[in-house]
Amino acid sequence: MVSAPEKVQDLLQRVIDYGCERLPMNEEIEQLRDAYLASGVVTINYADDALHVAHATLARADVILSWNFKHFVNPSRVKAFNGVNISQSYGPIIVMTPSDINSVLEEASEDEK
Repeated sequence: MVSAPEKVQDLLQRVIDYGCERLPMNEEIEQLRDAYLASGVVTINYADDALHVAHATLARADVILSWNFKHFVNPSRVKAFNGVNISQSYGPIIVMTPSDINSVLEEASEDEK
């Protein structure tokens, strides 16, 4: 498995140190992860990515922010994750890049003027 660049790891550690919400593992999250794997959304080699999406789904996160264009910032993959979510009676996920988020924030700032 390839680790994130050191700069990204440092940023993540700063966010964790700041006191972000930590989500506990539970059986429901594992079951949703397994449903993604069983549906072929991602392979077992990327079970951690499926777990990430399962956590975000169950936490009802507004957005998954990612630079991972292979497994997250990929319209086909997002559609597949959401297909499983709908079949399991969960809400959809939205995945955005940091650039997407920046654009949204800039647009919101312009609208406030």
